[in-house]
Amino acid sequence: ADTERRRERILAGLGLAGVIVAFAVLGVALAGLGPFVAPRFPFVNRNHLAALENLSALVALALALRSRGPARALWLLGFAASVLACFLTLSRGGVLAFGFGAVVFSVLHLRARHTTDRTSPPFRFGLTAAALVAVLVLSAYLVLDPFVAKVTTLRANDDVRWQLWRPALQVLRDFPLLGVGRGAFADVFMGYQLESARYRFTHVEN
Repeated sequence: ADTERRRERILAGLGLAGVIVAFAVLGVALAGLGPFVAPRFPFVNRNHLAALENLSALVALALALRSRGPARALWLLGFAASVLACFLTLSRGGVLAFGFGAVVFSVLHLRARHTTDRTSPPFRFGLTAAALVAVLVLSAYLVLDPFVAKVTTLRANDDVRWQLWRPALQVLRDFPLLGVGRGAFADVFMGYQLESARYRFTHVEN
């Protein structure tokens, strides 16, 4: 994007992509065609949905801060829908990533206010804070119980992934530069894994 106009289009496209998908997810759930919590539409992997909504949610919030009138209200609505869809996935990584992104966004927004527009009223920062708080409260109200239940299952003694990371680090130590080769991890890892030897793992993270 070599012009300001094209950059604006890319940002609008990123924001709209997540907003459209978020409303599609909510629409499918409200129509009774899919679950409201932990949706499998339009991605089979809920982490992918959370990643898309994380990408677009804060872009939508930024566009809302830069807009005026009805456009601002629409972008704020899109931001809320994107964050809600992210939380509904029950993706632990997705929710943590959004929290981290929200903190970074707020810090950068405050820095921009102090360095570029010292005379502007604190309305925009208040709008940012209010939007974040409102969305978090709504999301927590809807998915707090199932999300907490999902987080409590991530224990070192129960989650097999904890058992796989130690031998995976041994593989990394033995093949530090070039790895074991594309598609060869599952075969090589069979010689390292100590737990769950009955299973063949193609990826440590899944």
